[in-house]
Amino acid sequence: MGQLNLEILEPDFDKKSTSSYELSILVGVGSLIYLVVNDNNQILLLRDYGLGIVKKVADKEAEIIEILNTDPILPLLFRKVKIAFQNAPFSIVPSRLYQEEQKSTYLKALVGGNGLDNIHSDELPEINAHIVYNLNSNIHVAFKNIKPVAKYYHAGSAIILGGLKLTNSQKDYSVNVNIRDNHIQISLFEKKNLLLFNQNAFFSAKDAVYYLLLLFSQFKLNNEETPVWLSGQIMEDSELYTLFYRYIKNIRLISSPDFLQYGKKVFPAPPHFYYDLLSLSLCK
Repeated sequence: MGQLNLEILEPDFDKKSTSSYELSILVGVGSLIYLVVNDNNQILLLRDYGLGIVKKVADKEAEIIEILNTDPILPLLFRKVKIAFQNAPFSIVPSRLYQEEQKSTYLKALVGGNGLDNIHSDELPEINAHIVYNLNSNIHVAFKNIKPVAKYYHAGSAIILGGLKLTNSQKDYSVNVNIRDNHIQISLFEKKNLLLFNQNAFFSAKDAVYYLLLLFSQFKLNNEETPVWLSGQIMEDSELYTLFYRYIKNIRLISSPDFLQYGKKVFPAPPHFYYDLLSLSLCK
């Protein structure tokens, strides 16, 4: 089963009151983390499970399903449930071109026609686009069994909406970089307009820096002035941060979000560490 790496439990959390709470779950490539907030947008509970390093998809599915079946909080009744998936093939389609009946065609060029049997889409009016993605059917069924009325999202939707909170409408360009489970997710904004969102696996800090520098090269961004916001699993004293700063000077870690309130306990992780999960609260 997955390893529980971190639990933040506020004294205000009450199992008997979960029907008034909102539950947000982020399923990463190597993690399952979830957040519970009350109707005042105050964080009451956060749990972070790390998934073991397994090669077979079936083994990963089994780990996630075991967490769903054994975690004491997830089966409870919640007012609203949001579930986002990081490892789902996706395509971003402008709303003016989007057609619901053509969802599979948006993904065929990426993954081919095989296995596209569980396609979903997130409408993001904030950027006038849809994110179309295909979910793992076995994991989807496992979530439906315990959360039959949950709403599903691609993790990119939360990251994009969280990035919009950081952009300055007066600036030409800004970049948001999120690190989760050895994947780098990059959003590029021109003022409030999304120009690009992509996700790539990396196996070394140099690989991750390559993807960021490639973006700067492709869009001819100024590496002295263009602001880059960092979130996710990155620390200021890490090799990854050091390499980023070597090439990009206007770089900063995201501070506490203004759309959620922390509880009474001292948050044991830096504010930027779970910004992708916290941003799931912004998805409608």
